[in-house]
Amino acid sequence: MSDFQVIKLAQESDILENLVESEEKLQDLNDRANIIIDKYNSMTAGVEHSSFFNFNNIYFWLVLVGLLLLAFGLLFLLAALKNPTPKIKKEIVKPLRPVLTVKTSETFQPKIKKHAVKIKVQKVK
Repeated sequence: MSDFQVIKLAQESDILENLVESEEKLQDLNDRANIIIDKYNSMTAGVEHSSFFNFNNIYFWLVLVGLLLLAFGLLFLLAALKNPTPKIKKEIVKPLRPVLTVKTSETFQPKIKKHAVKIKVQKVK
């Protein structure tokens, strides 16, 4: 094919419309790709590396408060161990128990078992 035939084919309306539509689609896809690349670059460029030791991290604040409470608790424990307070002894009142009287050997006489002999009784008329 010569250059003249290529130009003639390109100038036909159907082929020219297809070329224009393809060019528009490619331009639209290129614009979308550029937007996605720009968004990606803006997201990655603005990211600061997060650290646990950051004052914007709520868990860092919770750990600091917990350590502070632990330090106060240990200080109070140390003060309590250095200055022990005397223990106050309380008298425990025992409840009264009922008193049982125990029989002494003088008053207590064991039961003597009697071996009775059975006698057959006959009736008299």
